[in-house]
Amino acid sequence: MVACSGPDADARVVGRADDSNDGETECRKYPDADSYFTYKRGSDKYLLCLKSLKPRPQLTFNP
Repeated sequence: MVACSGPDADARVVGRADDSNDGETECRKYPDADSYFTYKRGSDKYLLCLKSLKPRPQLTFNP
């Protein structure tokens, strides 16, 4: 982990949901979120809604 303001940061946390692993539903509450991270260990689980800080490579399809 690095500070969100650091030059090595890939993403910024824009939201958190405890006791959930459903990023598709939970992160809809955060319009800036474009990905999520889930954590689970034993009965402890949460997810972080993330906003990318760096451009992601474009996926291309070559038939």
